[in-house]
Amino acid sequence: MSTSRPFPLNELDRLHPNGFVTLGKAKSATYSEPFYVVATEKEGLYFYVRHQQSVELLVYYHWNQIPDELFKSDRKNDRTYRHKKTVILTIFIGDDEGKEVAKLIERRKKILLLVRPWYRKIPGYRSGTVWKMLLASLVYFSLLSGMVDGDDDKAQPVKTEQINTIKAEDTEDKEIADDEKAQQEAAEKEKAEKERERKEELAAQKKAEEKEAAKQAAAKKAEEKRAAELAAQKEADKKAEEERIAQEEEAAAAEAVETDFANCTDLRTVYPDGVPSTHPAYQDKMDRDNDAFACEQS
Repeated sequence: MSTSRPFPLNELDRLHPNGFVTLGKAKSATYSEPFYVVATEKEGLYFYVRHQQSVELLVYYHWNQIPDELFKSDRKNDRTYRHKKTVILTIFIGDDEGKEVAKLIERRKKILLLVRPWYRKIPGYRSGTVWKMLLASLVYFSLLSGMVDGDDDKAQPVKTEQINTIKAEDTEDKEIADDEKAQQEAAEKEKAEKERERKEELAAQKKAEEKEAAKQAAAKKAEEKRAAELAAQKEADKKAEEERIAQEEEAAAAEAVETDFANCTDLRTVYPDGVPSTHPAYQDKMDRDNDAFACEQS
């Protein structure tokens, strides 16, 4: 809130920097001075009365001290909250801060709409005022008596003042009915708006979840592809190594020279012309003529 506002709003802003201020009246208030209601999100409702140079805290209600179920009714720029038949408080909702106070109350409490009994829809009975209902009953009784007797001379005439009273009452009751109708329409509109917001929130949440699931699926697929590539590379490396070892063994076998022969007959099966003394297969016992050549053909 701005501290540049006039007294006492600036003082209430200083006391409750996170609160909203509006005019109002609590059920126990009997003061004639300007009365202020401060609503805060966590603490609840503070009720102040203004003095010349100061404000006085009259009563404070924590949210837990206020009934959970409240009936609300609007009359022009005033909104009244009742619990059963007891008025809890009335606030001014003709400005933005008043509307914020109402929002705080209605966010913390379950709000119900007043439903009038069927007879309260009859002109003269709508306000629930006893003397007005008695007067309306007399007027209706007089009209009914005249209709039943069928005798205009004997029927009790209805006074003009009574008719005017009923008409005024009808006008006033019509205003109340219009206010209640507008209130019900506003409540239905608010309910529809909340339902729309809820559906949009659910749709956005579902879309975000689907996007995250697709992202995770793509990451999993990429990881599986990478693992498959690594496995294929490992298998290829293993196969190449096995081939290399086989080739080396094959080459070693091809290059291997057999040297262990029992006699010249065995040696000539591999080396038909014999071997010189520099050959690994050469043995002195097979060089009978000592010419440095073993098992040569005679």
